[in-house]
Amino acid sequence: MKKLLLFFCLSLLCLGMNAQEQGPIKSTGTLSVENPITIAPGVQNEAQGRLTISFDEPNGCLYTAYQMKISLPDGMEFFSVKKGRQNVFAILNGSEDFYTDHTIASEVQADGSLMVVVSSNTNDYFYEASGTLFDVYVKASPYAKPGDFQITVKGIMFVAQDGTEDGQRYDYEDQTITAGTVSAESSIPVKVTAANKISTAIFPFSCALPDGLEAYTATGLKNIDDADYITLQKSESIAAFTPYILYAENGIDQTLSGEIDGANYPAEGTVSDGYLTGVLKNTEASAGYVLQNKGDGPKFYKIGSTPFVIPAGKCFANPQSANAPALSFLFDDKETNGIQTATNHRSEHGELYDLQGKRVLSPQSGHIYIINGQKVLKR
Repeated sequence: MKKLLLFFCLSLLCLGMNAQEQGPIKSTGTLSVENPITIAPGVQNEAQGRLTISFDEPNGCLYTAYQMKISLPDGMEFFSVKKGRQNVFAILNGSEDFYTDHTIASEVQADGSLMVVVSSNTNDYFYEASGTLFDVYVKASPYAKPGDFQITVKGIMFVAQDGTEDGQRYDYEDQTITAGTVSAESSIPVKVTAANKISTAIFPFSCALPDGLEAYTATGLKNIDDADYITLQKSESIAAFTPYILYAENGIDQTLSGEIDGANYPAEGTVSDGYLTGVLKNTEASAGYVLQNKGDGPKFYKIGSTPFVIPAGKCFANPQSANAPALSFLFDDKETNGIQTATNHRSEHGELYDLQGKRVLSPQSGHIYIINGQKVLKR
């Protein structure tokens, strides 16, 4: 696809270079979205996410080719649609009589923008000087900010073909176009494996906690026997824009729903409590700690020389005073105050019990136990 798109781009440039010596002409033409759409966060739907891009050329030129690059706001992305034998990423040709002799190609770039190129091997022209160009399909992240959204179109270049201006290139100004609205109601899948029991999360809405899922906020750091721990306080429910450590003793796979709090949506798409930073969009972290399980249960491990991309809806740890290679967890709620590292040495730490009150002789890594009236996570 990259080679094909490059070929079309070069062909289009050649058409423009074959024009008069006067070079490209600045056009006052405009692009627009026909019938702006309303999309729900976290939903991929062809009918709901279809943007129809149109153009209007005031000079009445009949074009034979064009190219442009479309960018979406944070929290939105293009998705692919396959129609019959056509399988061009995110693009659906217009009516058959409009593009009978034209080929359309597209590709998502590294920055998430979409390059679109249309050309004709026979140098044939469009049948109208204005109207529909193509359809493009978009979806919103379940963490996307609700409200009106715009698309940005740059590098807009048309090539005209008529009796006197064969191959004349016309350059449009970059344009920002109102495209639709992202609704506030969102649904977010929450999955914590029974093996790990622990995950991180940040939600753009407030909601109740389902049975089997606990949420903790970070309250500080504690050093025990030269090991660093993040102290955690249990929450009774989920609050919007709050970084959490999630715990599910038996794992959980559910969907939480709520209305995104657009009025308090963080401008940068990140929220930090001084210990945990939650991200509402994919964010590169070059410092801090990321949650991993390297075989001895989930912990926060220090980021090395290679940055990590934190997915939208997840958190990383960034306590300023921590310098240990890894951080473990100290759970703290109304019934407990502090925690110790669980081991098999009962003489040192007392009897161990599971959360149902049953005595445990061989604690397993990654499980929470009760010891001396305190909740502990076995490392």
